[in-house]
Amino acid sequence: MKIIEDLKILLGDTIQKNEQTGSQLRAWLPMLAKGQQELLLAAEKMEEALDLLRDAQEILQEPAVRLTAEDIDRIAGNSAAFMTGVPQTHYHCSEAFTIAVGEHFFGEIPNRVRRMTSGFAGGVGGTQQEICGALSGGILIIGALFGRARASESDERIYSISALYRKNFIDAFGSSICQEIRELGGYGSKAQYPCSVCVEKSVHVFFQTLMGLEG
Repeated sequence: MKIIEDLKILLGDTIQKNEQTGSQLRAWLPMLAKGQQELLLAAEKMEEALDLLRDAQEILQEPAVRLTAEDIDRIAGNSAAFMTGVPQTHYHCSEAFTIAVGEHFFGEIPNRVRRMTSGFAGGVGGTQQEICGALSGGILIIGALFGRARASESDERIYSISALYRKNFIDAFGSSICQEIRELGGYGSKAQYPCSVCVEKSVHVFFQTLMGLEG
């Protein structure tokens, strides 16, 4: 895949440049005046980042392996499992989606991030009047993968992928609104299917969206 080869080149160049910068910072350390610990911390952080980049470089030397249908089924099943149990002990739609899919990409999800997803549950605050929590959770993950950290960065890619996931989600469920999805699909605690079924299906829609992206 061309994108993998491009990434290998980028990582190699980045490691080389940062190694040079790190060496230059270290050379300055003996001459620093008291109170300039920031440069020492910068050098240490750069060394930590270089270790991560080297690990990534090693992984990229291995053959690229795409997610299988079984992998996606497992992640989708995890999202549904997070929603089982009595109401007081299960995760809501936005939480379950974000944790299950987020753990695939990022490992353990910090409590702060888990809390940030809670208000999106049940069509925002349980009102059922806004977008489904599984749609919100997907957009949060897309943001973590492709979003901006600085205002100077382009927003074109994050807009494009978020809009595509929304379109695919609506195609699959008939709407993006919680209450409408419940009515159309028969989802809900007292309906034909629990909302966990909707969330599990939405995970498949999410990965189909990402895997359909070009390069």
